[in-house]
Amino acid sequence: MRYGADKPLSGFAETLRTGRMSLTLKAPQRGASQIIGVVSCFPGEGKTTTAANFAALLAAQGASVMLIDGDLRNPGLTRSLAGGIEQGLADVLLDGADWQDVLCIEQATGAHILPNRPGRAVHTGELLGGPAMEHLLSTCAAVYDCVILDLPPLGPVVDGRAVLHNLDGLFFVAKWGAADVNHAAAILGSDPRLRGKCYGAFLNMFDAKKAAAYGSCEGSSYGCGRAYGRYYDDS
Repeated sequence: MRYGADKPLSGFAETLRTGRMSLTLKAPQRGASQIIGVVSCFPGEGKTTTAANFAALLAAQGASVMLIDGDLRNPGLTRSLAGGIEQGLADVLLDGADWQDVLCIEQATGAHILPNRPGRAVHTGELLGGPAMEHLLSTCAAVYDCVILDLPPLGPVVDGRAVLHNLDGLFFVAKWGAADVNHAAAILGSDPRLRGKCYGAFLNMFDAKKAAAYGSCEGSSYGCGRAYGRYYDDS
């Protein structure tokens, strides 16, 4: 969950740094805090791993980062990084719990994590898009350089779209070699805000060996992996 921070010269870390550059280019003013969502169209595309690694990389570079598990139904981020919690995001939104009492600190990088307990909320879309969430995000944005939400996939539930009005931007995660392009296009085309707020997309789980079969550097960027590898250290 922090491979990018642990392996700063890896190809994966370099890809995450392109996301950092997008944040810099899209910032309304230099040094402004940003609230960013990380989404996918379907489950199992590596969205949570990407969000955690992106937060860890930013924190390792000196930014103050809040990583929020915004998946109220299936909080995979919490299970991976902050298991055994007694309170979480739903308690903050429903009961007014102090978010500073709920957060955890990722010791290796210093990133702050706001976890979530499953099963507390039924109308999750309304909760994520409601005034309590808006207040929480604006409060965190005043404290942190970057607030990152690991959101549910767009295909199964409406939650990710419900919170769009509170986000400055989005990063999409798609699984290489597995995403249904037509279905993804239909999902992304269902709400014009998704395209308008897109900061970029991460093509996840790329297999360089399989990709090399599709062409060389002259005919396809897939074949450039070996040449690019001279600049990376994934050992």
